[in-house]
Amino acid sequence: MRQNRRGIAVVALVLFGALALRIWVIQDPDLHPWDERFHALVGLHMADDPLKPTLHPDPAMPYDYWEWTNNHVWLHKPPMALWSIGASTAVFGNAVWAVRVPSVVYGWLTVLLTGLLARRWFGTRAALWALLLAAINPTALELIAGRSSTDHVDTAFCFWVALSVHFGYRWVRDPRWHKVALLGLAGGMAVLSKWATALLVGPLVLVMLLQSPQARLPKAWMQGVFGFVLVLLLPGLWSWWTKAQYPLEAAWESEYNRLHLWEALEGHKHGPFWHVRWLFLMFGPAGMAGLVLGLIWPFRLWRKLGKHEVQAGSGAVQAQVGEGADQERMDRSPFHQGRFRLLVPALYIFLPLLIFSLAATKMSHYLYVAAPAMWAFGGWVLAMLMAWAARGWRERVWRGQSRPEGLSPAGEDHQTLSRQTPSRLALWRSTRVRYALAAVLLVVVFWKPADEVGRLLDRNARAAQPAPWHDEMRQLEALAERLRAERANPRTVFYQVADQTVAMFHTEAEAYGWVPPPEDWAMRDTSRVHVVVHAPDRPLAGWVDTGACCPDVRVVWVD
Repeated sequence: MRQNRRGIAVVALVLFGALALRIWVIQDPDLHPWDERFHALVGLHMADDPLKPTLHPDPAMPYDYWEWTNNHVWLHKPPMALWSIGASTAVFGNAVWAVRVPSVVYGWLTVLLTGLLARRWFGTRAALWALLLAAINPTALELIAGRSSTDHVDTAFCFWVALSVHFGYRWVRDPRWHKVALLGLAGGMAVLSKWATALLVGPLVLVMLLQSPQARLPKAWMQGVFGFVLVLLLPGLWSWWTKAQYPLEAAWESEYNRLHLWEALEGHKHGPFWHVRWLFLMFGPAGMAGLVLGLIWPFRLWRKLGKHEVQAGSGAVQAQVGEGADQERMDRSPFHQGRFRLLVPALYIFLPLLIFSLAATKMSHYLYVAAPAMWAFGGWVLAMLMAWAARGWRERVWRGQSRPEGLSPAGEDHQTLSRQTPSRLALWRSTRVRYALAAVLLVVVFWKPADEVGRLLDRNARAAQPAPWHDEMRQLEALAERLRAERANPRTVFYQVADQTVAMFHTEAEAYGWVPPPEDWAMRDTSRVHVVVHAPDRPLAGWVDTGACCPDVRVVWVD
């Protein structure tokens, strides 16, 4: 009882620390370049119209619908993460931190789901280590803070896929219609987060079902078909809506998504092992070591599974086959529970790895979707390491000896082995040596994540000082408010701003980073209020007399 309470206290402490870290990193007052700025702006506009994602909601200048950085209807990303941002900004206003609140929720729940999945795959102690790895992972914190590309989209995607896998296990254990409905809804949300990549949930759930005695029940397969239809229902409705309302944009984005497979778009061309390298960079040596062990574990114990209970570390991987009808059924199954115990977490990683490695366009965080499985494998390795440090694994010191019949040497076999290699057994039995080596390995595992988290927190503290263009944004925001007070619908347009997406986010007005050429300027809408920003680094260059020639144009000097 005391041990259970201690475990609950550790879990609560890790989860609290994970939440505190995620709340801290969203305090950066800047919208970061590229993805976060676009996601924030489109999400803000979807708060007003959830069915019409727009970048420039009321364009004042000509645009190309295929240019996702400067168009009107914005279908470059699926709507799930954008809806979340829209809901948050509708509640908290257009503050920068409000954009990141959904990612805090998604990221924290992903840590919790990692613990649940790791416990199912590898046991309780491995789950505790997996929770710690997930809580302090620098990649997760950077995505939540919007510092990395694909930021909030990948954070939402990772959560919905992990939730789908969790619901898949709950449904396979007890096939009921409401459980498969939850699985289908979570899978549909995953598809609405990153399109077809989310369909990797299907093979995972299929393997779960084949590993379960429920695979013999026709009812389970009927429910599985229903769940698959439900997964496709919501994305299908969104796809139908966008194609009906915005046919040009929808057709182009569908083609653009397909081009990722055949062409290295936007300069993202890398070698075939690019994603393997990024798996190591994102999840460190513990995750990679766990993944390798997970691959060789079934083959190493091929003849022992089905006869014994296999324990990794503190009983992490248990594969004990029952007797009677269950024994006969499992022996006939091609997906033997013991032999392929780690097939689901391995597929969780290797399916997206295979898909994204074959694709021509490669980006650094594409494999973040596999984060829960990588953290679980890392937790498994650390649990085995600590179990070895506490008790030692005598199997590791056998040299040139035939393996005894059991998985753990006992009795005369152990005595004979001890007499043959006394010095080495004595060394590995030494508690001090084992704990010293374990401490060194733990430092190796956690040094880099802790250092990167420290650097991230330091950058956040330094970012509390406003960026140079913050004063400009505040001045433009105040001017936009004043114009709205003067006129019912001023339809303000700012030109030559420092960053047009940031300016539109803060002022809720149209903004462009340049002054249009005379031929476009002559066709301007005179019912709008046109404001040209004049800054030291952005001279008017030919528009000095703008106010004299065009009464509807204002020139604003920004220091």
